[in-house]
Amino acid sequence: ELAANWDNGWSTIASYTHQRVKIEEGATGTVGKELSGTPNDVLSVWGKYDFQDGLLAGLGLGAGIRYVGETSNAERFGSQPQSYQVPPVRYVLGTDEFFYHNVSVAVKPEEGLNVRLGISNLLDEKPPFVTEISGEFDSTIGNVPVVSNYDFFGRTVFLNITKSF
Repeated sequence: ELAANWDNGWSTIASYTHQRVKIEEGATGTVGKELSGTPNDVLSVWGKYDFQDGLLAGLGLGAGIRYVGETSNAERFGSQPQSYQVPPVRYVLGTDEFFYHNVSVAVKPEEGLNVRLGISNLLDEKPPFVTEISGEFDSTIGNVPVVSNYDFFGRTVFLNITKSF
């Protein structure tokens, strides 16, 4: 994670995670393979500008983007069509990369008080779909993998009020 506060009202924060989550103990055939539905790369960048003087002094505008990398369970479960059904069924075992966009506006009406109104998942991106309860993903909600990097609520408006003492 990297954060910077510039003297001109700008501030930025960025974080990046690269992970290869491997199974160390588990069912036969799973040890050493990657955990289902876990993206290898997650990146988040946020920028904010606080007006310093003039009519807009105390107003802050922010925008950010979050990247969730692709996932694949083909290594763990294979990618061949299942033959016990006619016609054969090909399970969806991976997800494409995703981008989420967030914006906010903040005001400081008095010393120590901060009021922020924002929108998470501005473009209302839906989480990826995978084959439902087929055994390929360890857990799903319907046909969506349960991984904390995905936004299950869609576009969300939020209001935060904080007071420093």
